[in-house]
Amino acid sequence: MITTITCCLEAGDSFDDLAGPGGHGWRLSAGALRLDPVEEPGRPALLALPGDLLGLEASLKGRCPYRVRALVPSSLQGLTAADDPEQACSRVRLLLEQQWRRAVQMTGLRTGGVPDRVRHLLLLLSACGGADGDVLLPRLRDLADTIDSTPESVSRVITNLRRLQLFTGASYERPHHPDAALAAAALPAGMTCSRAGAQLVSVRSQHPRPGRPA
Repeated sequence: MITTITCCLEAGDSFDDLAGPGGHGWRLSAGALRLDPVEEPGRPALLALPGDLLGLEASLKGRCPYRVRALVPSSLQGLTAADDPEQACSRVRLLLEQQWRRAVQMTGLRTGGVPDRVRHLLLLLSACGGADGDVLLPRLRDLADTIDSTPESVSRVITNLRRLQLFTGASYERPHHPDAALAAAALPAGMTCSRAGAQLVSVRSQHPRPGRPA
């Protein structure tokens, strides 16, 4: 009988054992991880979401080019050896698909204004949240590092998203819920300021919650 080995990470934990207990890598079963380049730590990080395979590079090229940091509490399951060549090829195909998706995600996380980058990350995290779409926010400095901003600017954006009722939740430790309108809302100027004033009220009135009168 094969025993599945599980590794649990708390928010902010780093993890380097990407080859895994059997040298076959891991599957992310829950949470979200930031993948930081080992050789160029200042370069943009990538994002791993549930279902992603990690550490396969170690078996293909002898080493893994990144280390991981948990953005939120996360769980990894150790992979066993592929049963046959077809399964091995399937894993490689998935790895290539992941790389393309991560590159597209990183474009949204590192281009545009800070409010748009925050929104992009929140929507990515909501896709891997609970059944009701709840999101557990990363620690503020990890969130800021992921989108290449400052904790102060990110905090102001989150505060103003709450004022617009596009994002609910009172603290970083409790689950939050992005409104369905967040993806389509035209975010006003001044989101990185401590007070965006009447602009916030105006833009919210233009984007009522689905199913509710304007």
